[in-house]
Amino acid sequence: MQADVLDADQLASAGLGSASCDGVLEHTCYCAIDPELRLAYRKSVAQLLRPQGWLLGLFWCHGRPGGPPYGSDPAQLMADFHAAGFSQELWVQAANSATGADGQPRDSEWIGLWRRAAH
Repeated sequence: MQADVLDADQLASAGLGSASCDGVLEHTCYCAIDPELRLAYRKSVAQLLRPQGWLLGLFWCHGRPGGPPYGSDPAQLMADFHAAGFSQELWVQAANSATGADGQPRDSEWIGLWRRAAH
């Protein structure tokens, strides 16, 4: 199954409605989208998840200008997910990250496990 998490029509066509998912796996999607769309991303993921549903993600929090991949600040990212109704279960810098196109390990990757608040 594949759908644009920012496109409500695509999500609905894929059978993904409100509270339809137990979990979402994020792998550097967050750094690929324009930072101005990140609030919409957080809202969409929160809407897809059932109460206490999980978001497990690898987030590339680099500080380089421009993008994609766009950078982010780990503390701000954590605050943004809290504000979107997620509780943090894990938020640690990743060890042994994959190598980039230059053959060097990626720096500043963070692993997060978040739960959607029960409402």
